[in-house]
Amino acid sequence: LMRQTRPEPLGPLAQLAAVETLTATTSLRLRTGVRVQLVAGADELALRLLDRTIELAATDDRAVKTVLAGAPFVPADLPGLDAEGQLALARQLLRAGVIVPV
Repeated sequence: LMRQTRPEPLGPLAQLAAVETLTATTSLRLRTGVRVQLVAGADELALRLLDRTIELAATDDRAVKTVLAGAPFVPADLPGLDAEGQLALARQLLRAGVIVPV
């Protein structure tokens, strides 16, 4: 499956720059072609990708669903998190290559 379906290419330096310059109003979107499965547990949340799993807090549930909806968003749009939590989640997903800058 990994050889047949590839997500859009990432520019590693561009991703790192996006993490460093991220603000509450930075436009982001789900990376085209990335396959993600959301798995909710009692106390934790996991994003399963084809090659790894990203562990998240259960409190990130609504925010992650907003990201996975596919529409462009800004960190300030992520529900259920304070401003610091919104930026932390966006940085984590940028580093993981799940989201990219618009």
